[in-house]
Amino acid sequence: MRYKFFDVVEEPLVGSRKTHEYSVVNRHGDYEIGRIAWYGEWRQFCFSPAEETVWSDGCLADVRDALAKIAAARKAEK
Repeated sequence: MRYKFFDVVEEPLVGSRKTHEYSVVNRHGDYEIGRIAWYGEWRQFCFSPAEETVWSDGCLADVRDALAKIAAARKAEK
């Protein structure tokens, strides 16, 4: 998924994981600024920002959009 300031990149499955993790990568520096992964205790995908990153309202809205799309795709797979 491509957004104004970052891309969300699906990572390959590792080990016995059943769900993919996603790297949130800055488009202007090509480095990871967060991760989206399944959080079993809450039974949903959650966003974990990298330390010392700052998120505007617009960027958080884009993260929320990515979370919704990832959840919908997972639900469609079942």
